[in-house]
Amino acid sequence: MMIRFLSLVVLTLFVLGFLVVGPVIYFFGFSKILWIFFLVSVFIFIGLFFSENKFSNLNSVPVFIIIVLLFFLFIILGVIINYSSIGSAILSLRWYFFVWPIMFVFMLGDTGLKLVDRIWRFLLLVAALQFPIVLCQYFFVSLPSKRASPWDAVVGTFPGAIDDGGQSAAMGLFVIVMILAAYALWRAKKISANRFLIQAVCGVMTLAFAEVKAVVLLLPVLFVLYHGRDIFRRPVKAGLPVLVALCVTVLLLSAYKLIHYDQVKRAEEVGKYVDISVTERVVRSVSPQQKIEGVTSINRVSSLALWGEENLISKDILHALFGYGIGATQTSSVWSGEIAKLYPYPMEASSSVILLWETGLFGHILFVLMLLYAARESSRLSKSDFIPDLYQIFLRVGYVALLLLIITLPYKNFILRSVPIQLLLALLLGQILYWLGVLSGVSKSSKSLSPQ
Repeated sequence: MMIRFLSLVVLTLFVLGFLVVGPVIYFFGFSKILWIFFLVSVFIFIGLFFSENKFSNLNSVPVFIIIVLLFFLFIILGVIINYSSIGSAILSLRWYFFVWPIMFVFMLGDTGLKLVDRIWRFLLLVAALQFPIVLCQYFFVSLPSKRASPWDAVVGTFPGAIDDGGQSAAMGLFVIVMILAAYALWRAKKISANRFLIQAVCGVMTLAFAEVKAVVLLLPVLFVLYHGRDIFRRPVKAGLPVLVALCVTVLLLSAYKLIHYDQVKRAEEVGKYVDISVTERVVRSVSPQQKIEGVTSINRVSSLALWGEENLISKDILHALFGYGIGATQTSSVWSGEIAKLYPYPMEASSSVILLWETGLFGHILFVLMLLYAARESSRLSKSDFIPDLYQIFLRVGYVALLLLIITLPYKNFILRSVPIQLLLALLLGQILYWLGVLSGVSKSSKSLSPQ
C-alpha cells in the first residue's frame, strides 16, 4: 500500500512541477508554492522507511550513490568549517535535498516500471504542449513589452515572470531532450512517423519563439552523443540526423533576428542593444565583463572569473577547496548568505558558480562525478539484453540528458534552481536504480538455480 501511495505522490509531483507551478509563479508571482516540493520530498524520505522493499535487491551500492553520500557529508563538513548560518543553510538545503528521496521510489516493487513508463509518456506530451503556450507568451507578453530583452519572459509552463526573465533555458533543455526521446522511439518503431514529426515540429517551433541560443547550439551535440561511434560506422543512418540537427540550428539562430531582435527596436538605446549579429551575442555571453561599480549583474563567465580571483589568485585555499558552506549565495529577505551579502549582484548565475562558492572545488568535482558515473551506468544498462527495448531507449536518452546536465553546469543554474529539471534528474537516476535492482534480482536467482 505504501509503495503505491508513494508512486502516486511522485506522479502528482511531476504533474504539478511541469504543468501547475510554473504558471502560478508566472501569473501570480507566488514562488513560495515551490516549498510544496521540498516538504513532500521530506515526507517521501520518511515514507521510504515504512515501505515493504528495503532496497535489498541491490548486490552493491552504485558508485554514483556513494558519491551522493560523500557529497552530503562534504556539505555538512563545509557548514561546520565555515560556521554557516543555520537559517541560510536550511533555506539552501531544500535545493540540494529535493531530488534524492524521489529517485528511490522508482526502486520500490513493480510499480517502478509503470512509473517510469507513465512519466516518460507524460513528459513527451508536456514538451509538445510548450509550443502553444510559448506562442501565446510571445504574442501577448513578449511583443507588447518595452523591455530590452522581452523574449526572456517566454518560458512555457516553466517558472518565470511576465515583467522579468524566467527559466526559458531550462524549458529549452527539456524540449530538446524530449525531441531526442521521440526520435529514438520512432527509430525503434515505438511511435509512428506522424507522432515523431508532431513532437519534433512542436519542439523546434518552441525553441524558435523562446530564444534560447545556447540550447539550440546543443541540438547537434545531442545527436552526436546519442549515436556515438555509429556516426563513423554508419555515416548515413547515424550521421544524417546530426546533419539535419546542424541545419535546424543554423536556421533557428538566423530566425532569431527576425522573430525577436528586430521586434524591439523602439528606442535608440534599445536599438543599440539589438542591432548586433547572433554570433556577436554568443561571443558577448561567454566573454568576461569588467566589474563596474554600480552594476547590478555580471554574466556567468565573469562570475566564474570573480570566484577564481577571490579564491585561487588570492590563495584562499580553505574556501577554494571547501567553499563557504551551502546557502552562501542564497538571496533571501529573511536569511541571505555570506557571499550574497558581499556583492551587489546575484551570485547564482550558474550551477558551477553556486557549487564553487558553496562547496568549493571538492564539492563541484563530486557533483560532476556523480552525474558522470550515473550517465555511465545509464549507458551500460541501455545495452543490456535483459531490459526491454523500450526501456533501453529511455536509458540511452537518459545517458545523453545526464551528459547535457554536466555540460550546462557553467551555463545556467537550473540543475540546482529549477524544480522541473530536478524532477527530470530524479527520473533519470530513478530508472537507473530500478533496473540495477531488477538485474541484481536476476543475478541472485540465476545463482540460486545453478548447481552447487
